Amino acid sequence: MQEEKLHTLTIAELAQILDAQKIPSSNDKAKDESTVISSVAYRSDEVTEDGIFFAIVGLKSDGHDYAQDAAQRGAAALITSHEIDDFGVDVYQVKDGRKAMALGGAAFYGYPAQKLQMIGLTGTNGKTTSVTLAAHLAQFQGKKAGTLGTLGARFGSVIVETANTTPESIDIQALLARAVEDELESVAMEVSSHALALDRSYGIPFDIVAFTNLTPEHLDYHKDMQDYFESKAKLFWDYEVAHRVICIDDEWGEKLALGCKERGLDYITVGRSHKADVYPQKIELTTHGTNLELHGLDGETIHIHVPLIGSFNVQNTLVAAGIAHEMGLSSQEVAEALETIPQVPGRLERVGKEYAEAVYVDYAHTQDALEKAMQAVRETEPKRLIVVFGCGGDRDTTKRIPMGKTAAHAEVAVCTSDNPRTEDPQAIIDQISIGLNSEAKLTGAELHYEVDRKKAIELAVKLAQPGDAVLIAGKGHEDYQILGTTKHHLDDREEAFKALEKHGSLRA
Repeated sequence: MQEEKLHTLTIAELAQILDAQKIPSSNDKAKDESTVISSVAYRSDEVTEDGIFFAIVGLKSDGHDYAQDAAQRGAAALITSHEIDDFGVDVYQVKDGRKAMALGGAAFYGYPAQKLQMIGLTGTNGKTTSVTLAAHLAQFQGKKAGTLGTLGARFGSVIVETANTTPESIDIQALLARAVEDELESVAMEVSSHALALDRSYGIPFDIVAFTNLTPEHLDYHKDMQDYFESKAKLFWDYEVAHRVICIDDEWGEKLALGCKERGLDYITVGRSHKADVYPQKIELTTHGTNLELHGLDGETIHIHVPLIGSFNVQNTLVAAGIAHEMGLSSQEVAEALETIPQVPGRLERVGKEYAEAVYVDYAHTQDALEKAMQAVRETEPKRLIVVFGCGGDRDTTKRIPMGKTAAHAEVAVCTSDNPRTEDPQAIIDQISIGLNSEAKLTGAELHYEVDRKKAIELAVKLAQPGDAVLIAGKGHEDYQILGTTKHHLDDREEAFKALEKHGSLRA
């Protein structure tokens, strides 16, 4: 990701920041240490003349293998974590390549995070909703705010797609620099476990960080739940943080809070339990949102109507209330701010409100998220619940059977493709069907299998009758499907609306 250079940085200055050991090239035309760096990159094909190339060991490839290409493209210096051949460019060796890249990117872009109110959200579920709410709270305070995460970088009217929930460190710094250029004052960002384990967010100072929950996910990368938890905990225990908000609704939140206490770190807790600093005294779920009476940190009872459906959004609201408190909002301001929170794209997003069949599109792609999304729709008291779902290819296969079992608790389940990637879509469905079929024998669910996701969505809407609810789970805001290694346009919301136009019943 190339951006206009925001800070004049020489090779010598960068080497000092990184505490790097210089390994001079034998080439007498190697760049002088006083050379001003033109760019920073971790892909050799993005190296510019007088740019810096960070050779990073990735999950599938090793950047050291591309050092020669970077040198040939005019790199002023190569940053490596081990010795390489002499390609005619000075090499600066560091102990940790990823941390060095994070620090180098921040220095090159002029430390943009220091010029912003940075809010970091981590957890398995609820991160995207929470960053949206956090940005809304900052806007309520009069700040120009943006978000960075699964929905991409959203800075006002500017939307930049990102490949990962939390991009690579250099890309984060470039995006934050853009936020500063666009005169933003606050950025709320999702901080994934991959980002923490791979030091993508390393070195960013956070004003506020918050934890939502932890459920099984990414266990194809993390060896177990403890390893997954420890990656998340780094944000609270190892980073420069001013305020910490921890939801203690699960054992991992309690463990995180205990760890903060043992380390003498400041934090507040939120959750349904009265053990939390912020908790609900009363919850009323309606088809139009949620009514809450919250016990606040100042002892006041806050009456709030939140325009989000479902009990799992109570947790997101509690996290938002905790963030609002750490922002310095009064109880009344918290209530006012949360009552005007926006619809989050692809998070139980209602499609075609004018139709008698309620159709929701949601990003739920884990067993826990699917269960919570189904529960949220159930709480609107539909006649029947129809679920469309699938599982991604080349990803954690252990969740396929459990997700099938969960979907079988709908009256009708339509199993289809998610992002098959390089796996056979039918083979993925066959794995899911083991759980789906076994549980359906107990629940009596009506089952359908359709590999083509567009056809599956149309089938579900066609099966729906007035008063029924359709939940299309898995892709949410995404407007593509990955078949093989190619992205094809597919937006669940578009397909659902087309199906409603064809088969739906307009409200009287």
